[in-house]
Amino acid sequence: MTPSAEVRKSLGSRMEGLVADDDKRFMARLLRHKDHGMSRLELTFYGSTLLSLKEYKAHLEDARDLLSTCPVYDYSYEEMWKERANYIESMVAVHIPAKKVFAYCHWWNSVTSKKYGYMWKNVGSKLVSLLLANYSFNDRPIHYIKVKVDDAGVVEIISEKVYERESGCTAMTLVAGKTKGMFPSRDTCEGLVYEFSEVGIVEHKNISIGWPEKKHSKKSRPLAVLVEKPTSDSHEGYVRWMKKPHSTLFTAGYNILVPGTEYTVVAAGLADFRGNTVRAITAQVF
Repeated sequence: MTPSAEVRKSLGSRMEGLVADDDKRFMARLLRHKDHGMSRLELTFYGSTLLSLKEYKAHLEDARDLLSTCPVYDYSYEEMWKERANYIESMVAVHIPAKKVFAYCHWWNSVTSKKYGYMWKNVGSKLVSLLLANYSFNDRPIHYIKVKVDDAGVVEIISEKVYERESGCTAMTLVAGKTKGMFPSRDTCEGLVYEFSEVGIVEHKNISIGWPEKKHSKKSRPLAVLVEKPTSDSHEGYVRWMKKPHSTLFTAGYNILVPGTEYTVVAAGLADFRGNTVRAITAQVF
């Protein structure tokens, strides 16, 4: 469920099945084997002929016999997840403004070429910054690509930018919800819902996969502040641009800045506050 998408899709999300599957027997089996790992055997039959149940079972038993001498390994879900997380260095998101299509990809399977992520329709430009903030990783770049597609299906890149969460951020990273919603939460998920950490998807190298406890929406504040990453490391003194910062993530200057202290502005942006446009900054003391 973590290495790749569904069998027949090139891009998909399945991690919700680890914490909120409606099949109670399946969830119990997942938890029972979390310390030792579990493999799935799946057969796909092609053709127009429908076999009997007895014949399908016979094919399955043949496959099991064929694999009976193969080595298996005692490897917990947590160990498998950490191995996966070790290779996460960035993520990519693509938006097609004219079609209002948004897709993100957290990682890909180099063996099957399957990509882990999801795609949504009816996503306007104003919603993109919130999705980028909520579905990005800490300490890792976000490659955001805007494209257009002509009637012949030819794709042309309009723009490409690189963002990252502000330095020191430890916020969680969302994955699509149980019903593939953009704003999953434990409160709005029907049935029994486990924490991702309960099935081994623990915090590792500042990557924390999770769903918020309370309901949230497109009007809620983002989980993190995004800043534009400079295109070159040689830009000394470069002030990073924050992509649509949410005012609730900041404190008024007169309540936090200390008179007489010298600050260095490392990121800045414009935010809406009580009907006015104000400048939001992130500063450090050196």
